[in-house]
Amino acid sequence: MGGVYVLGGDWLPDAGNRKVLTELPPQLAEARVCGLMQTRRREWDGAVVRDVLSERDARLVLTIPLSTQERRDSLYWMAEKRGRFTVRSCYRELVGEYEGDGWMGWTKRLLANAEALRNRWVECSRICPLCDEEEETSVHVFFTCRVAQRCWAKVRVEFAGDVRQSIQTAFQYMFSVMDADRLGFALIVCWSLWQCRNGAVWRGEAVTED
Repeated sequence: MGGVYVLGGDWLPDAGNRKVLTELPPQLAEARVCGLMQTRRREWDGAVVRDVLSERDARLVLTIPLSTQERRDSLYWMAEKRGRFTVRSCYRELVGEYEGDGWMGWTKRLLANAEALRNRWVECSRICPLCDEEEETSVHVFFTCRVAQRCWAKVRVEFAGDVRQSIQTAFQYMFSVMDADRLGFALIVCWSLWQCRNGAVWRGEAVTED
């Protein structure tokens, strides 16, 4: 992790928020993760980790196993034990397993957007946090929002006909019609849009169309 910065990167094993939340002093703003390790041993420096980071961050850091081999830094896909991205694991992260009850199984576990929360009598804003213009629904967030449309255009993935009328129809189309490459791009776009949406809602992060 020599090239990974302590702040800013998504490197902690926490599906809810993989970033370090500790407010570091200015002189440590550019600190790298390798600075939390012992100098000549491939182990975390527990004293430094606990001294620099909050209890939550320190606990998460110390649960990360360090390789005993000298290897370059690489991205690790947390949804797979081997750390390699697969379309299947991305689908599981997005909509969960759907064994037994077919496509309707995962639609019952509707993403907790404004539409779903209002149906459960939870007070929340109706406006999409991505475009800040239209009412937020599952279909809007992933497909009809101008930010989403710009993302789809960038990866050159198109949807035929009226498949975007419902989230169920759109995902069924993706898995039944798209080839492996297009499906991979489509799932990454959906995951990125959802992460961006959650960042805006829960952490006040700014949304850009780039």
